[in-house]
Amino acid sequence: MAQDFWRLPKGVDEILPPRARQLELLRRQVLDLFDVWGYDYIDPPMIEYLDSLLVGNDLKLQTLQVTDQISGRTLGVRADITSQAARIDANSLSMRDVAGGQGSEQATRRLCYAGPVVFANPAGVLESRVPVKAGAEIYGCADVSADLEVMCLAIDSLAAAGVANVVIELGHVGFVHGLLEQALGAQASDPVDSVRSERLLEAIRIKSEGDIQTILGDSAESDLVCELVRLMGGVDALTAARALFAAQHPDMLDLVDQLDYCAARLNELRPRAQVRFDLSALVGFGYHQALVFALYGPGYGYAIARGGRYDGIGEQFGNARPATGFDVNLKTLLGMATNQAATSTVWVPFDLVSSVELDVAAQVEQLRTRGLRVVQALSAADEAPEICGHVLGYDNGWRLEPPLENIENGND
Repeated sequence: MAQDFWRLPKGVDEILPPRARQLELLRRQVLDLFDVWGYDYIDPPMIEYLDSLLVGNDLKLQTLQVTDQISGRTLGVRADITSQAARIDANSLSMRDVAGGQGSEQATRRLCYAGPVVFANPAGVLESRVPVKAGAEIYGCADVSADLEVMCLAIDSLAAAGVANVVIELGHVGFVHGLLEQALGAQASDPVDSVRSERLLEAIRIKSEGDIQTILGDSAESDLVCELVRLMGGVDALTAARALFAAQHPDMLDLVDQLDYCAARLNELRPRAQVRFDLSALVGFGYHQALVFALYGPGYGYAIARGGRYDGIGEQFGNARPATGFDVNLKTLLGMATNQAATSTVWVPFDLVSSVELDVAAQVEQLRTRGLRVVQALSAADEAPEICGHVLGYDNGWRLEPPLENIENGND
Protein backbone atom coordinates (compact mmCIF):
# COMPACT_ATOMS: atom_id res chain seq x y z
CA MET A 1 0.00 0.00 0.00
CA ALA A 2 2.82 2.40 0.85
CA GLN A 3 4.22 2.09 -2.65
CA ASP A 4 1.25 4.10 -3.99
CA PHE A 5 1.59 7.05 -1.61
CA TRP A 6 3.91 8.93 -3.94
CA ARG A 7 1.49 8.88 -6.88
CA LEU A 8 -0.33 12.03 -7.97
CA PRO A 9 -3.91 12.15 -9.31
CA LYS A 10 -4.28 11.71 -13.04
CA GLY A 11 -3.53 14.95 -14.86
CA VAL A 12 -1.92 16.56 -11.81
CA ASP A 13 1.76 17.39 -12.18
CA GLU A 14 4.48 18.81 -9.98
CA ILE A 15 7.27 21.12 -11.10
CA LEU A 16 10.80 20.21 -10.06
CA PRO A 17 14.15 22.06 -10.19
CA PRO A 18 15.34 23.76 -12.27
CA ARG A 19 12.00 24.18 -14.10
CA ALA A 20 10.20 25.39 -10.97
CA ARG A 21 12.62 28.30 -10.63
CA GLN A 22 12.33 29.10 -14.33
CA LEU A 23 8.53 29.14 -14.06
CA GLU A 24 8.68 31.53 -11.11
CA LEU A 25 11.07 33.84 -12.98
CA LEU A 26 8.74 33.79 -16.00
CA ARG A 27 5.78 34.62 -13.73
CA ARG A 28 7.65 37.63 -12.35
CA GLN A 29 8.69 38.70 -15.83
CA VAL A 30 5.11 38.65 -17.10
CA LEU A 31 3.80 40.45 -14.01
CA ASP A 32 6.51 43.11 -14.40
CA LEU A 33 5.31 43.60 -17.98
CA PHE A 34 1.71 44.01 -16.78
CA ASP A 35 2.91 46.48 -14.15
CA VAL A 36 4.65 48.81 -16.61
CA TRP A 37 1.42 48.84 -18.63
CA GLY A 38 -0.40 50.13 -15.53
CA TYR A 39 -2.23 46.99 -14.38
CA ASP A 40 -2.79 46.56 -10.63
CA TYR A 41 -1.97 43.15 -9.18
CA ILE A 42 -4.64 41.16 -7.33
CA ASP A 43 -4.34 37.81 -5.53
CA PRO A 44 -7.77 36.13 -5.28
CA PRO A 45 -8.26 33.06 -3.04
CA MET A 46 -8.02 29.49 -4.33
CA ILE A 47 -11.47 28.69 -2.90
CA GLU A 48 -14.72 30.64 -2.79
CA TYR A 49 -18.41 29.92 -2.40
CA LEU A 50 -19.38 28.01 -5.51
CA ASP A 51 -22.01 30.52 -6.66
CA SER A 52 -19.36 33.23 -6.95
CA LEU A 53 -17.22 31.13 -9.28
CA LEU A 54 -19.87 29.95 -11.75
CA VAL A 55 -20.20 32.80 -14.23
CA GLY A 56 -19.82 30.74 -17.43
CA ASN A 57 -21.64 27.77 -18.88
CA ASP A 58 -18.60 25.49 -18.76
CA LEU A 59 -17.19 26.48 -15.38
CA LYS A 60 -19.53 24.18 -13.43
CA LEU A 61 -18.09 21.16 -15.24
CA GLN A 62 -14.52 22.20 -14.48
CA THR A 63 -14.91 23.37 -10.88
CA LEU A 64 -14.05 20.97 -8.06
CA GLN A 65 -16.61 21.20 -5.28
CA VAL A 66 -16.28 20.59 -1.54
CA THR A 67 -18.47 21.25 1.50
CA ASP A 68 -17.34 23.99 3.85
CA GLN A 69 -17.20 22.44 7.32
CA ILE A 70 -17.74 25.85 8.92
CA SER A 71 -20.76 27.19 7.01
CA GLY A 72 -22.10 24.02 5.45
CA ARG A 73 -22.20 25.77 2.07
CA THR A 74 -20.61 24.42 -1.09
CA LEU A 75 -17.15 25.74 -1.93
CA GLY A 76 -15.44 25.64 -5.29
CA VAL A 77 -11.74 25.39 -6.11
CA ARG A 78 -11.21 28.02 -8.78
CA ALA A 79 -10.89 26.85 -12.38
CA ASP A 80 -10.67 30.42 -13.67
CA ILE A 81 -9.33 33.70 -12.28
CA THR A 82 -11.10 36.05 -14.70
CA SER A 83 -14.41 35.42 -12.93
CA GLN A 84 -12.75 36.28 -9.61
CA ALA A 85 -11.31 39.47 -11.08
CA ALA A 86 -14.81 40.43 -12.27
CA ARG A 87 -16.12 39.95 -8.74
CA ILE A 88 -13.30 42.06 -7.30
CA ASP A 89 -13.94 44.87 -9.79
CA ALA A 90 -17.70 44.81 -9.40
CA ASN A 91 -17.82 44.46 -5.65
CA SER A 92 -14.66 44.56 -3.53
CA LEU A 93 -12.86 47.45 -5.21
CA SER A 94 -15.97 49.40 -6.22
CA MET A 95 -17.34 49.37 -2.67
CA ARG A 96 -13.96 50.38 -1.28
CA ASP A 97 -13.51 53.23 -3.77
CA VAL A 98 -17.00 54.66 -3.31
CA ALA A 99 -16.80 54.40 0.49
CA GLY A 100 -13.39 56.03 0.49
CA GLY A 101 -14.33 58.79 -1.91
CA GLN A 102 -11.72 57.63 -4.43
CA GLY A 103 -13.81 58.29 -7.51
CA SER A 104 -16.63 56.84 -9.55
CA GLU A 105 -17.33 53.13 -9.45
CA GLN A 106 -17.60 53.35 -13.26
CA ALA A 107 -13.99 54.48 -13.80
CA THR A 108 -11.77 52.37 -16.03
CA ARG A 109 -9.81 49.83 -13.99
CA ARG A 110 -6.92 47.56 -15.03
CA LEU A 111 -6.27 44.40 -13.01
CA CYS A 112 -3.76 41.56 -13.39
CA TYR A 113 -3.00 38.28 -11.64
CA ALA A 114 -0.90 35.12 -11.78
CA GLY A 115 -1.49 31.82 -10.04
CA PRO A 116 -2.64 28.21 -10.35
CA VAL A 117 -6.14 27.08 -11.20
CA VAL A 118 -7.55 23.56 -10.87
CA PHE A 119 -9.57 21.74 -13.52
CA ALA A 120 -11.88 18.89 -12.61
CA ASN A 121 -11.01 17.40 -16.01
CA PRO A 122 -8.02 17.99 -18.32
CA ALA A 123 -8.68 20.66 -20.94
CA GLY A 124 -6.94 18.49 -23.56
CA VAL A 125 -4.89 15.36 -24.08
CA LEU A 126 -1.73 15.49 -21.93
CA GLU A 127 -2.82 18.88 -20.56
CA SER A 128 -2.24 19.58 -16.88
CA ARG A 129 -5.25 19.84 -14.57
CA VAL A 130 -3.31 22.46 -12.59
CA PRO A 131 -2.21 25.11 -15.09
CA VAL A 132 -0.63 28.35 -13.91
CA LYS A 133 -2.45 31.30 -15.44
CA ALA A 134 -1.36 34.91 -15.74
CA GLY A 135 -3.86 37.41 -17.04
CA ALA A 136 -4.84 41.04 -17.45
CA GLU A 137 -8.32 42.56 -17.52
CA ILE A 138 -9.79 45.99 -18.30
CA TYR A 139 -13.11 47.01 -16.71
CA GLY A 140 -15.25 50.03 -17.50
CA CYS A 141 -14.27 50.65 -21.15
CA ALA A 142 -16.62 49.52 -23.94
CA ASP A 143 -14.47 50.93 -26.75
CA VAL A 144 -12.52 48.66 -29.09
CA SER A 145 -9.36 50.46 -27.92
CA ALA A 146 -9.53 48.33 -24.76
CA ASP A 147 -9.72 45.13 -26.81
CA LEU A 148 -6.74 46.22 -28.86
CA GLU A 149 -4.74 47.01 -25.72
CA VAL A 150 -5.20 43.55 -24.23
CA MET A 151 -4.43 41.93 -27.59
CA CYS A 152 -1.17 43.86 -27.84
CA LEU A 153 -0.33 43.04 -24.21
CA ALA A 154 -0.98 39.35 -24.87
CA ILE A 155 1.36 39.43 -27.88
CA ASP A 156 4.01 41.22 -25.81
CA SER A 157 3.68 38.61 -23.05
CA LEU A 158 4.70 35.90 -25.49
CA ALA A 159 7.42 38.10 -26.95
CA ALA A 160 8.87 38.67 -23.46
CA ALA A 161 9.43 34.91 -23.22
CA GLY A 162 11.09 34.91 -26.63
CA VAL A 163 8.22 33.27 -28.52
CA ALA A 164 8.51 34.55 -32.07
CA ASN A 165 6.25 34.06 -35.11
CA VAL A 166 3.09 34.52 -33.05
CA VAL A 167 -0.26 34.01 -34.75
CA ILE A 168 -3.27 35.86 -33.33
CA GLU A 169 -6.61 34.46 -34.40
CA LEU A 170 -9.59 36.83 -34.22
CA GLY A 171 -13.25 35.94 -33.97
CA HIS A 172 -16.59 37.23 -32.75
CA VAL A 173 -19.03 35.19 -30.68
CA GLY A 174 -21.91 37.14 -32.23
CA PHE A 175 -21.70 35.05 -35.40
CA VAL A 176 -22.37 31.79 -33.56
CA HIS A 177 -24.99 33.24 -31.23
CA GLY A 178 -26.86 34.88 -34.11
CA LEU A 179 -27.00 31.71 -36.18
CA LEU A 180 -27.81 29.60 -33.13
CA GLU A 181 -30.84 31.74 -32.38
CA GLN A 182 -31.99 31.46 -35.97
CA ALA A 183 -31.36 27.71 -36.15
CA LEU A 184 -33.14 26.83 -32.90
CA GLY A 185 -35.74 29.58 -33.01
CA ALA A 186 -38.06 30.29 -30.13
CA GLN A 187 -37.60 26.76 -28.80
CA ALA A 188 -34.13 27.62 -27.48
CA SER A 189 -35.62 28.44 -24.07
CA ASP A 190 -37.21 24.99 -23.78
CA PRO A 191 -35.27 22.70 -21.39
CA VAL A 192 -35.10 19.91 -23.96
CA ASP A 193 -33.87 22.27 -26.65
CA SER A 194 -31.38 23.79 -24.20
CA VAL A 195 -29.56 20.45 -24.26
CA ARG A 196 -29.75 20.55 -28.05
CA SER A 197 -28.26 24.03 -27.96
CA GLU A 198 -25.33 22.84 -25.84
CA ARG A 199 -24.74 19.94 -28.23
CA LEU A 200 -24.75 22.33 -31.17
CA LEU A 201 -22.30 24.70 -29.46
CA GLU A 202 -19.94 21.80 -28.81
CA ALA A 203 -20.23 20.67 -32.43
CA ILE A 204 -19.36 24.19 -33.58
CA ARG A 205 -16.49 24.37 -31.09
CA ILE A 206 -14.87 21.22 -32.52
CA LYS A 207 -15.99 22.16 -36.06
CA SER A 208 -17.80 18.88 -36.69
CA GLU A 209 -20.05 19.42 -39.70
CA GLY A 210 -21.39 15.88 -39.36
CA ASP A 211 -22.61 16.57 -35.82
CA ILE A 212 -24.09 19.90 -36.88
CA GLN A 213 -26.08 18.22 -39.65
CA THR A 214 -27.23 15.48 -37.25
CA ILE A 215 -28.49 18.06 -34.74
CA LEU A 216 -30.12 20.47 -37.21
CA GLY A 217 -31.09 17.97 -39.90
CA ASP A 218 -31.18 18.69 -43.62
CA SER A 219 -32.03 22.39 -43.50
CA ALA A 220 -30.94 25.81 -44.67
CA GLU A 221 -29.88 26.62 -41.09
CA SER A 222 -27.65 23.55 -41.00
CA ASP A 223 -25.99 24.58 -44.27
CA LEU A 224 -25.44 28.11 -42.96
CA VAL A 225 -23.82 26.93 -39.71
CA CYS A 226 -21.58 24.55 -41.68
CA GLU A 227 -20.57 27.45 -43.92
CA LEU A 228 -19.68 29.45 -40.80
CA VAL A 229 -17.30 26.83 -39.39
CA ARG A 230 -15.43 26.84 -42.71
CA LEU A 231 -14.74 30.58 -42.47
CA MET A 232 -11.15 30.40 -41.25
CA GLY A 233 -7.84 31.72 -42.48
CA GLY A 234 -6.59 35.03 -43.83
CA VAL A 235 -8.41 38.00 -45.30
CA ASP A 236 -10.15 35.65 -47.73
CA ALA A 237 -12.24 34.44 -44.79
CA LEU A 238 -13.60 37.96 -44.28
CA THR A 239 -14.30 38.33 -48.00
CA ALA A 240 -16.23 35.06 -47.99
CA ALA A 241 -18.09 36.14 -44.84
CA ARG A 242 -19.23 39.38 -46.46
CA ALA A 243 -20.61 37.49 -49.44
CA LEU A 244 -22.37 34.96 -47.20
CA PHE A 245 -23.92 37.42 -44.78
CA ALA A 246 -24.84 40.06 -47.37
CA ALA A 247 -27.29 37.59 -48.84
CA GLN A 248 -28.54 35.82 -45.73
CA HIS A 249 -27.62 37.78 -42.60
CA PRO A 250 -26.87 41.48 -43.35
CA ASP A 251 -27.03 42.33 -39.64
CA MET A 252 -23.74 40.46 -39.17
CA LEU A 253 -21.78 42.63 -41.60
CA ASP A 254 -21.03 45.03 -38.71
CA LEU A 255 -19.26 42.19 -36.93
CA VAL A 256 -17.15 41.52 -40.02
CA ASP A 257 -16.23 45.22 -40.08
CA GLN A 258 -15.12 45.02 -36.42
CA LEU A 259 -12.77 42.13 -37.19
CA ASP A 260 -11.46 43.93 -40.26
CA TYR A 261 -10.75 47.06 -38.20
CA CYS A 262 -8.99 45.15 -35.41
CA ALA A 263 -6.84 43.28 -37.92
CA ALA A 264 -5.80 46.51 -39.62
CA ARG A 265 -4.86 48.14 -36.29
CA LEU A 266 -2.94 45.06 -35.14
CA ASN A 267 -0.98 45.05 -38.37
CA GLU A 268 0.05 48.62 -37.52
CA LEU A 269 0.66 48.13 -33.79
CA ARG A 270 2.25 44.64 -33.84
CA PRO A 271 3.36 44.04 -37.44
CA ARG A 272 5.38 40.92 -36.53
CA ALA A 273 2.27 39.07 -35.39
CA GLN A 274 0.36 37.22 -38.10
CA VAL A 275 -3.38 37.95 -37.99
CA ARG A 276 -5.85 35.23 -38.94
CA PHE A 277 -9.58 34.72 -38.48
CA ASP A 278 -11.94 32.07 -37.16
CA LEU A 279 -15.54 33.23 -37.43
CA SER A 280 -16.95 30.33 -35.41
CA ALA A 281 -14.46 30.73 -32.55
CA LEU A 282 -15.73 29.96 -29.04
CA VAL A 283 -13.03 30.51 -26.42
CA GLY A 284 -12.89 30.26 -22.66
CA PHE A 285 -15.71 29.17 -20.37
CA GLY A 286 -18.73 30.51 -22.24
CA TYR A 287 -18.90 34.02 -20.78
CA HIS A 288 -17.39 35.81 -23.79
CA GLN A 289 -19.96 37.74 -25.79
CA ALA A 290 -18.24 39.70 -28.56
CA LEU A 291 -14.66 39.96 -29.88
CA VAL A 292 -12.50 36.97 -28.95
CA PHE A 293 -8.93 36.02 -29.78
CA ALA A 294 -6.40 33.24 -29.32
CA LEU A 295 -2.61 33.26 -29.63
CA TYR A 296 -0.57 30.42 -31.08
CA GLY A 297 3.15 29.81 -31.27
CA PRO A 298 5.30 27.62 -33.54
CA GLY A 299 5.27 23.88 -32.92
CA TYR A 300 2.33 23.84 -30.49
CA GLY A 301 -1.17 22.86 -31.59
CA TYR A 302 -3.15 24.50 -28.80
CA ALA A 303 -3.69 28.17 -27.96
CA ILE A 304 -1.12 29.55 -25.50
CA ALA A 305 -3.27 32.55 -24.59
CA ARG A 306 -6.98 33.29 -24.99
CA GLY A 307 -9.12 36.31 -24.37
CA GLY A 308 -11.94 38.54 -25.45
CA ARG A 309 -14.82 40.71 -24.33
CA TYR A 310 -17.22 39.61 -21.59
CA ASP A 311 -19.35 42.64 -20.77
CA GLY A 312 -21.83 42.42 -17.94
CA ILE A 313 -20.77 39.30 -16.03
CA GLY A 314 -20.24 41.52 -12.99
CA GLU A 315 -24.03 41.91 -12.80
CA GLN A 316 -24.35 38.95 -10.43
CA PHE A 317 -21.90 40.74 -8.13
CA GLY A 318 -23.90 43.97 -8.21
CA ASN A 319 -22.18 46.00 -10.94
CA ALA A 320 -22.39 45.04 -14.62
CA ARG A 321 -19.47 46.65 -16.44
CA PRO A 322 -17.84 46.50 -19.87
CA ALA A 323 -14.93 44.08 -19.60
CA THR A 324 -12.20 42.59 -21.77
CA GLY A 325 -9.02 40.69 -21.05
CA PHE A 326 -6.92 37.58 -21.59
CA ASP A 327 -4.94 34.93 -19.79
CA VAL A 328 -1.88 32.88 -20.73
CA ASN A 329 -0.87 29.43 -19.52
CA LEU A 330 2.58 29.98 -18.02
CA LYS A 331 3.46 26.28 -17.96
CA THR A 332 2.88 26.09 -21.70
CA LEU A 333 4.68 29.37 -22.27
CA LEU A 334 7.68 28.11 -20.28
CA GLY A 335 7.98 25.11 -22.58
CA MET A 336 8.24 27.45 -25.57
CA ALA A 337 10.29 30.22 -23.96
CA THR A 338 13.70 31.04 -25.36
CA ASN A 339 14.44 34.03 -23.10
CA GLN A 340 14.84 31.96 -19.94
CA ALA A 341 17.11 33.32 -17.24
CA ALA A 342 20.27 31.27 -17.00
CA THR A 343 20.49 29.10 -13.90
CA SER A 344 24.17 29.30 -13.01
CA THR A 345 25.37 28.40 -9.53
CA VAL A 346 28.63 29.34 -7.82
CA TRP A 347 29.98 26.32 -5.90
CA VAL A 348 32.08 26.83 -2.78
CA PRO A 349 34.17 23.67 -2.08
CA PHE A 350 34.44 22.34 1.46
CA ASP A 351 38.16 23.05 1.73
CA LEU A 352 37.35 26.76 1.42
CA VAL A 353 34.32 26.63 3.72
CA SER A 354 36.34 24.89 6.43
CA SER A 355 39.28 27.29 6.16
CA VAL A 356 39.97 29.27 9.32
CA GLU A 357 42.36 31.62 7.56
CA LEU A 358 40.02 32.95 4.88
CA ASP A 359 36.91 35.08 5.40
CA VAL A 360 34.80 32.90 3.14
CA ALA A 361 31.52 34.16 4.62
CA ALA A 362 32.26 37.74 3.58
CA GLN A 363 33.07 36.70 0.03
CA VAL A 364 29.92 34.57 -0.23
CA GLU A 365 27.82 37.45 1.07
CA GLN A 366 29.36 39.75 -1.53
CA LEU A 367 28.56 37.32 -4.35
CA ARG A 368 24.98 36.94 -3.19
CA THR A 369 24.60 40.70 -2.90
CA ARG A 370 25.51 40.87 -6.57
CA GLY A 371 22.60 38.56 -7.30
CA LEU A 372 24.64 35.40 -7.84
CA ARG A 373 23.37 32.03 -6.69
CA VAL A 374 25.88 30.53 -4.25
CA VAL A 375 25.86 27.03 -2.73
CA GLN A 376 28.37 26.06 -0.04
CA ALA A 377 29.52 22.51 0.65
CA LEU A 378 28.35 21.25 4.04
CA SER A 379 30.83 18.38 4.27
CA ALA A 380 33.79 16.91 2.43
CA ALA A 381 31.42 14.41 0.81
CA ASP A 382 29.29 17.12 -0.84
CA GLU A 383 29.54 17.39 -4.63
CA ALA A 384 28.93 20.37 -6.84
CA PRO A 385 25.31 20.62 -8.11
CA GLU A 386 24.59 19.71 -11.71
CA ILE A 387 23.72 23.31 -12.57
CA CYS A 388 27.04 24.59 -11.23
CA GLY A 389 28.49 27.21 -13.54
CA HIS A 390 31.38 28.55 -11.46
CA VAL A 391 33.65 27.36 -8.66
CA LEU A 392 34.95 29.78 -6.05
CA GLY A 393 38.68 29.54 -5.39
CA TYR A 394 41.47 31.42 -3.67
CA ASP A 395 45.06 31.82 -4.91
CA ASN A 396 46.56 35.04 -3.56
CA GLY A 397 43.10 36.50 -4.20
CA TRP A 398 39.54 35.41 -4.81
CA ARG A 399 38.68 34.02 -8.23
CA LEU A 400 35.88 32.22 -10.04
CA GLU A 401 36.50 29.45 -12.54
CA PRO A 402 35.48 30.15 -15.19
CA PRO A 403 35.86 33.91 -14.56
CA LEU A 404 32.76 36.06 -14.11
CA GLU A 405 33.50 39.69 -14.91
CA ASN A 406 36.33 40.76 -12.57
CA ILE A 407 36.68 39.38 -9.07
CA GLU A 408 40.12 39.99 -7.69
CA ASN A 409 41.05 40.12 -4.03
CA GLY A 410 37.39 40.57 -3.09
CA ASN A 411 36.81 43.56 -5.38
CA ASP A 412 34.40 43.71 -8.34
